[in-house]
Amino acid sequence: AQDVDDLSQLKAAPRASNVWELDYLGTVLERMLRRLEENSAELRRAWRDAQTANQLKNEFLANTSHELRTPLNGIIGSIRVIQDDLCDSKEEEQEFLQQADKAALHLLAVIEDILNIAKIEAGTLDMNVMPVDLRLVLKDVLDMQVLQFQQKGLQLIRPEMTEPMMVPVDLSRFKQVLLNVLSNAMKFTDEGAVAVTVTTGESVTDESGVERVKTSEVGDEVPGSLLLPSGPWVKITVKDSGIGIEPENLPKLFKPFVMVDGSHTRPYEGTGLGLAISQNFMRLMQGDITISSEGAGQGSTVTIVVPQMVKALVE
Repeated sequence: AQDVDDLSQLKAAPRASNVWELDYLGTVLERMLRRLEENSAELRRAWRDAQTANQLKNEFLANTSHELRTPLNGIIGSIRVIQDDLCDSKEEEQEFLQQADKAALHLLAVIEDILNIAKIEAGTLDMNVMPVDLRLVLKDVLDMQVLQFQQKGLQLIRPEMTEPMMVPVDLSRFKQVLLNVLSNAMKFTDEGAVAVTVTTGESVTDESGVERVKTSEVGDEVPGSLLLPSGPWVKITVKDSGIGIEPENLPKLFKPFVMVDGSHTRPYEGTGLGLAISQNFMRLMQGDITISSEGAGQGSTVTIVVPQMVKALVE
């Protein structure tokens, strides 16, 4: 025991004594030292995790501070220009008011993200799940995004849905998820298109008790990282031709306070909480969300699944 300076280099206790009590004592000391090494390794891992979490939260606070100040400065600046009567016409006043309104909406979105992630971490987020027609929800969400896509010169490809498709969701939260996904697709795509598709599938258990996945479209794939609902489900895919993401960075996107680019000088605005919040929302609605990409410049695909209410259950 006196010779042990580094627990990671621990050697077996000698068993050369003719007195069995001493050999047993050596065995007990060896076990104790190995347990101490295991505990020490756990403490080192916990310390590294704590340091990483602290660094990530510091980066998040820097990013959020930037995201709060930027729209707030825009609102103040626009209002003061009008207040000081520096506009040459009513049209120019309207332009500044529109800028202030846009900045205010962005500021509200940032604050909503912060409040949502706080509620999620505290376990106090309430969900009001009810049957809604996915066809109508998607139409509302896509209609809200049409103008922004046109202004950026991007094509928005809509899904073809002719029949009602009922899903049990919290309508406002579900819309928030869809809007976040579409906004991200538009934000990170400079040219090309964003395509939204809807397919259905079902998770069934065969005779051997193994759960199988059946999809309604030939060649339709379900990402392995998705937590699929039991029974019938709907899959919504949003595929863009944007900047893409390196595969090793994909898991980071669903962790709160973690961003692929932690610098607050990055060219794209946002707190980085959107996907983390969306994943929590979807899982609370018994669904899930994931993202895939072949790499930088290869575009990204976001996949959302949600349970589907079959006609017999709806009736």
